[in-house]
Amino acid sequence: MSMKIREESKIQVRERFYGVGAVGLLRLLGCGRRIAMSAMVDAREELSADDIFAIYYKKSGLEIVLVIELLEHAAQELGLPVRKLRPQDRFSVELAPRRGNELDSGCGILLCELGRLAKKRGRTIQGEIESIDDYLRAMAPVYYADRSA
Repeated sequence: MSMKIREESKIQVRERFYGVGAVGLLRLLGCGRRIAMSAMVDAREELSADDIFAIYYKKSGLEIVLVIELLEHAAQELGLPVRKLRPQDRFSVELAPRRGNELDSGCGILLCELGRLAKKRGRTIQGEIESIDDYLRAMAPVYYADRSA
C-alpha cells in the first residue's frame, strides 16, 4: 500500500471517529496544542482556576462554575495550562501563536465557537474580543441565554 493511500485511510478513519467538521479536523491533525508560552506567561506565578475567580471575578456577578468552565475551555483550545492564564492576556500579544502558525490558533477557534453559539441562541456579541476577560464576559450571557430559553 502506498504512503498516500495509507494517509488517506487514516484521515477517513479519523473522520468517522470524530464526525469531522473543520474544528474536528484541526484537532485531529494535532492543532489542539498550539501556543508556545511567551517568556512572560511562562515565568508568571501559577494560580488555580479558583484563585483566578477569587482575585479577578468574585465581585463580577459571574458564577464561579461558569468562569472556571470557560477558563478551562479557553486553556484547552489554546494549549496552555489554565493556571498560567490571566484575564488581561490578549489574544494578539500574550496568547499570539508563533510566527507561521497564525492560521492554527486556538484563538480563532474560541472566537468562532463564540460567534456560532451566540448566533444559535439569538445573541449579538458587542465590541471586540481582545483578551481572556473579553471572551469570558462575552460568552457568559450566551451561556445564560440557554437557561432562560
